[in-house]
Amino acid sequence: MITNQAGLSFSQALGNGFRQTIAGIFARNQLTPKVMLSGHQQETIKRAVKSEGEYIIAVQDTTYYNYTGHQQLSGIGKIQGKIKGLLQHNLMLLNQQGMPLGVFYQEYWTRKGGSMDLAEGEKESEKWFKGLEALREETTEVEHKIVLVEDREADIFDFFKAERGDKIELLVRVHEPRKLELVRDGRVTSLPELSQYLPEYGEKTVQVRRKNREVAVRVRLKAGEVNVYPRADLSPARHKTQGLSVVIAEEIDCVDVKTQERVEQEAAGTSWLLLTSLAVGNREEVERVVEFYAMPLAH
Repeated sequence: MITNQAGLSFSQALGNGFRQTIAGIFARNQLTPKVMLSGHQQETIKRAVKSEGEYIIAVQDTTYYNYTGHQQLSGIGKIQGKIKGLLQHNLMLLNQQGMPLGVFYQEYWTRKGGSMDLAEGEKESEKWFKGLEALREETTEVEHKIVLVEDREADIFDFFKAERGDKIELLVRVHEPRKLELVRDGRVTSLPELSQYLPEYGEKTVQVRRKNREVAVRVRLKAGEVNVYPRADLSPARHKTQGLSVVIAEEIDCVDVKTQERVEQEAAGTSWLLLTSLAVGNREEVERVVEFYAMPLAH
């Protein structure tokens, strides 16, 4: 198996027969990344359909591949400065217990001078919308609610308002200091000032990976329904979001899962500001939002 040949080059690890098979696949222009992923995507959907529980968790994020050391490699662009490589955006499905079901969607691109450069006028931020569109169009067989989880790079106002359909829920960690309106009393405040106006929902412990070790983080919870205001040149009354809420999880303490020793808090510690379309009307619902966000961080 390839995994038993980790100390060898990729070509050597494959062996002659497998290397020729792989070379034949790469030589066929019709075998695009989308075509090659399609079979796996179909199996991922089948696993999602059979999953227990009410929810499926869909997580999307971007990976960077650094090929600067491959001096003879041509046709590749830059990912930053003089660093040669490509970017891969992935959307993976997990069941409600956190078990990976498979990669559901992928796309690749390069920056500056590569054969896979984005088209003129195309923005990298469109990857979030493409992942959402793929979910909406390709999961018609899945009857579960699908919670689409993103980190701070997806803090994009237009993404909050993008068409999701009836079964896709949004969960994004936000950080931009936008204006928000508290639904319960109409108060308008900025994101950094929001916490003081939200009711508390107790404490919860979640398990995540931090600096390559598993830790249990105890957080204090606050939550409330909000409308997010658009940029300053648009009317809040006409363009603000509807049907969203914010959950704030602030670290109280942290313990190493293996040793049970207390972990010194980093700088400001964990502070998650989570914008979601999921309900947050009681403690159970608030805790569920935090569980769904923490789930990918634990794997």
